[in-house]
Amino acid sequence: MACKNCNDGTFVKNGGGISIRQCLVCPEGTNQTMKAGFRACRCKQNYTRTDRFGPCELCLDEGLNCTHQEFKRLLPGYYWNWTFPFANIVEYVHFVENLKNESRFHDKAYVNYSGEIPKVHKCQKPGNCPNNGGVTLERIAGTCEDGYRGWLCSKCMNGHYSVLNSCIPCPHKVWLFIEPLGIIGLCALFCSVVLWQYKREKKGRLVGRSVMDVIVSRLKIVLGFYQVVGGFFASMHGVNWTGALQLIGEAITYVELTILRIVVRPQCYDSQLEINPKLEFIIGVSLPVFITTIAATYFYASKWYFHYTKRKFPDHDSLQSHLFKLKTKVITVVLVLLFITYPPICSTIFQLYPRACKTFCLDQKNKHCIKRLRSDFDIDCEDLTLYNYSAYVATALYVVAFPVCLLFVLRRHTRRIESSNNFELLTAENTDSSVNESTHLICDTSERRRLPSWLHFLCENYKPKFWYWEIVELSRKVTQTLLVTLLGWEDKVTVLVTIGTSVLFLTLHARFWPMKDLFDQRLQMFSLTAIFINVLVAAMDVPEYYDGAINIILVLLNVVVIVIMAGKYFNFTSTVERHKV
Repeated sequence: MACKNCNDGTFVKNGGGISIRQCLVCPEGTNQTMKAGFRACRCKQNYTRTDRFGPCELCLDEGLNCTHQEFKRLLPGYYWNWTFPFANIVEYVHFVENLKNESRFHDKAYVNYSGEIPKVHKCQKPGNCPNNGGVTLERIAGTCEDGYRGWLCSKCMNGHYSVLNSCIPCPHKVWLFIEPLGIIGLCALFCSVVLWQYKREKKGRLVGRSVMDVIVSRLKIVLGFYQVVGGFFASMHGVNWTGALQLIGEAITYVELTILRIVVRPQCYDSQLEINPKLEFIIGVSLPVFITTIAATYFYASKWYFHYTKRKFPDHDSLQSHLFKLKTKVITVVLVLLFITYPPICSTIFQLYPRACKTFCLDQKNKHCIKRLRSDFDIDCEDLTLYNYSAYVATALYVVAFPVCLLFVLRRHTRRIESSNNFELLTAENTDSSVNESTHLICDTSERRRLPSWLHFLCENYKPKFWYWEIVELSRKVTQTLLVTLLGWEDKVTVLVTIGTSVLFLTLHARFWPMKDLFDQRLQMFSLTAIFINVLVAAMDVPEYYDGAINIILVLLNVVVIVIMAGKYFNFTSTVERHKV
């Protein structure tokens, strides 16, 4: 005898009955206009259930796909985690598979899911979380794009390395050795050409700025620009640095001085050699000490060698003169290296602040939460107490002390020079009137006291009254990267302060025009404008339709800075050569 059906909108508890009196009205949230179908009626659209014979609940949560189905599933671009207590993804998958069984032979052991459903989080890069359809364990848990893994699919899998937070497949082993050698060779060639040109200028009579001064001045602008923009791009998760943009992303990372990550790529040799923020911090705070120690060791070893050999020097004065020149060169190299590495080292310090952690709650009731480091979601902030205190100490001893010491030393020398030059001018005015134009005056500009060569690069490109401006620029770079590192672009304070800083420095440069050279001033204004545009784009909610075009425009805008500088350099050197012929 065939089984009879209940009327539309009614069902029998547990799926079996012998009388129409056992048919119950389907619960709230169900479609009561059709047959029940061995359940408490199907759920309405955008409703889901956790019990085959229970009510359906409205499902409008962001990131969940609840359309035309009775269970919750992730939409592309979202992530959830099932590892907290009372969440059981295995049980939920069995329940979903059983729910899709339309017959009366469904599994009675999985008619309901008794656990909790995780809270949904938006992936930083939506493309990293495709979440392809299906009801397997992997599909329900959520899937990451090829090459990505971890929390919010933000980490690179083995065999991949990171370029501004985009995971790129590791190149062939041979290329891993050739590329670093090529980069080193290009840098060595560039330095050799600059030094050769500098020595040629020293042999002749130099009029105006040297090639070395011009290159250093413009490299400071370009380096400062890319160190700030590199930090912006690393936190702007809408740009996918793969395909045609990979080379541009790597170039920006080179100039940003993330050499260990991008050139050496230790994780491509061995997955255990991954560079994480904790290791970056140790390397960063050790680097100034290492540079200073190596330089001091070299100088004192050379001093000891020259004192005990004395073959090259006819007298004591010659020896002292040579040691003074050597000391000046060593201090110059140390100061330049510390100046160049200052912004990236500051970033490694800031990213281990307690405020640089982000809290994620796994469950709907926010009872089970985790704190992960914003720069690396694999790192649990609960284990960073020692690093937090160390970051505060490093801030006092390096982030604050370095620019303050530079400002103090610069001010001390500029005051001495001002006093000396004023005295020399006064002496010249009181000189006997019998002197003529052939008399060598102590106040001649070429003979006046100047800044030591190891401080010269800091203020050579600025007008005398703006001798302190490079320290102000250091403060700008640190300020613009600080909040991005600590809070990210989703925080309104970051957007407000970063935009305010960009506008302030654009206004200051337009008002005071602190640089001596017209091209340098225009290049700096262009770089500040480019930073301002980057910040505006990061602050705005750009429609997805324009994402590709906006990304390409941003990348081209940022590449133009180094193209302009390179073109001007070749034009400058060719002009110098024509004058010499």
